[in-house]
Amino acid sequence: MPEPLITLNDLLRSSAFAEEHRPGIGWPNETDPSQIDMHTIKQIYQLAVTASRYLATSNFQPIVPQESSVIGLFGFPVNIEYVVTFFALMRLGYTVFVISPRMQASSSATSLDKTGCRFIFYSPTTSVIAHEVGAQQQIKLVSFLSLADIGKLTSTDAQPPDQYVSENNQIVLILHSSGSTGLPKLFPMTHRQMLVRSIPVLYPNNKEFINSPLYASAGISFLFFEMHKTAPTLSGMKTCPILQKT
Repeated sequence: MPEPLITLNDLLRSSAFAEEHRPGIGWPNETDPSQIDMHTIKQIYQLAVTASRYLATSNFQPIVPQESSVIGLFGFPVNIEYVVTFFALMRLGYTVFVISPRMQASSSATSLDKTGCRFIFYSPTTSVIAHEVGAQQQIKLVSFLSLADIGKLTSTDAQPPDQYVSENNQIVLILHSSGSTGLPKLFPMTHRQMLVRSIPVLYPNNKEFINSPLYASAGISFLFFEMHKTAPTLSGMKTCPILQKT
């Protein structure tokens, strides 16, 4: 009998060890976008486990379900490091606020203040705005762990436990609107709500191309759809043009 899915981590772990292989997601190589870097769901899970253990030994102690602590993800492009960081923080019980790089610094500062965010993970392309916002709100800044960094972690760096406790009604994710008509609206999402969004897709054997980033509602939903798919999915990169052969 399959284990019940209470949290998104349950979904990721269940998919990683499913009988049917989950080929996962491919991103364009950032050095040579004509090449695709594929990562199976099991590889993503294992990377997230290692990253979460490492983070737990630094400033990111596991959060008990009764508490709430928000951490912002402010990265571009959305790639494997972004996804692994998201799942690693989720495993530790944190609420992840996914921030669009298109958001103005003033709007970001206001939204971060509303959420009570304490840390921002940033990438080199978002460093300038992240530091500006961090200085305004006195938020600590942390660069994304790279795959090379995670690969260097040893058993001493990555100590157990493997599993952290979360509850079905715990807020796991905060999305936001575009803010085109004013300040962005915030949309807190629980594990339960996101699991409902991850209901198995109608055509799990179809290859797909997704060009919606994870800081968008559609993009984050498709990420969880992939947990059920037995065919690979390719993710677009906003810095690469989409060309059609004629």
